[in-house]
Amino acid sequence: MKSFGAEYGAPPSMAAHTCYVQTLLYANACEMAGTFYPPEVIKALEGFKFDGMGNGLTEYRAEDHQCFKDVLVVRGNDNPTSQFDLLKVEQIVPRKQVEYDWKIFGGELGPYKV
Repeated sequence: MKSFGAEYGAPPSMAAHTCYVQTLLYANACEMAGTFYPPEVIKALEGFKFDGMGNGLTEYRAEDHQCFKDVLVVRGNDNPTSQFDLLKVEQIVPRKQVEYDWKIFGGELGPYKV
């Protein structure tokens, strides 16, 4: 995101960052799958681990397609130095502490057919 800031003089908004990262992830999944066919792209993302969303290693859990990573616990910054210095990280909760058994909600994801 440094290149974005260099180009536009500010970091991207959260929405812009999310759209950018999701686009890269989808393009990468299509490349890994070797196709744009949705069932194959889905399979390519199952269990996929990556780093680059902003706060560490992330995984799309294969069993239920949930995205898991460490969770940042933040507090509003009392003395921000800029309009972008709004939060202070108080704690990083490890992913293992926030994960839940994928079977908790039951149900099947369905067949890989479109």
